[in-house]
Amino acid sequence: MQQKSLSIFDYMDVHLFLKDYYDLQKKQNKKFSYATWAADLGFTNKTILRMMLQKKRTISVKSMAVLVKSLNFTELEIRYFETLVHSAQAKNSTQKQAFGAALVKIQRETFTQKVLEVDSGVLFDVYGPIILTIINSADKALNISEIQSHCGLELNQIDKILSRFVSSKLIKVSADLYSAQHSAFKIQDHHLHPNLQNYYKFWLEKSSTAIALPFEIRRFRSLQIALTEDEFNQIVQKTNEFATMLLSMVQTNSIEDRKLYLLNTALFPVREVSA
Repeated sequence: MQQKSLSIFDYMDVHLFLKDYYDLQKKQNKKFSYATWAADLGFTNKTILRMMLQKKRTISVKSMAVLVKSLNFTELEIRYFETLVHSAQAKNSTQKQAFGAALVKIQRETFTQKVLEVDSGVLFDVYGPIILTIINSADKALNISEIQSHCGLELNQIDKILSRFVSSKLIKVSADLYSAQHSAFKIQDHHLHPNLQNYYKFWLEKSSTAIALPFEIRRFRSLQIALTEDEFNQIVQKTNEFATMLLSMVQTNSIEDRKLYLLNTALFPVREVSA
């Protein structure tokens, strides 16, 4: 039976999921083996199962059905698992892209974000979304010192942000402990709104200083591509889908032993901003 600590939606490779599933079962039950698993699945021998996990044998429709039943998947998990299998056996890049898009679509069904209006108060301070993310990511209510430990801001600045959030009902407070109203959020797009523009300007400027950080904790990448208007819109859509996939992949109810990162994307025509 599938363990709750292992989520199929965290995977883009079905073989890796099956390997991790095997390793988890082995860790929890020393008697678990390829032989016992194969027997439970009704396979004639363990070699068939081992070869599937090693990508030396395709997962047939029959084997896929047996695996799905043994893993006790929900309907959505079944769809995702089957799509993973088809993706692994795609015959060309076109098929691979199609199955990749289908996986992202299913992931989006598992991931919900509270849409916050741009005037909700979350952009009262450029660190507002950072503070809200810290609170949303925690598995318990946090005091102001614990919040500070994850962002490094002065306590008076954090206090002002928290007070605004409480009055706007973006978070809850009890006995000086702050907790989330929602597990994830998305700020409504309004590219001309001054608060949203200030937020992007501030963090894009911050990224220029982040380049001095050790390579182990930061990455920079730049692409130069010639686009038609339709291609531009396609990239915007794919970027949005990619962002949703990342967020759904790393959903967490604990911020302990984690470092908060910021990923910005900027897509604009070179000619209009050239000196």
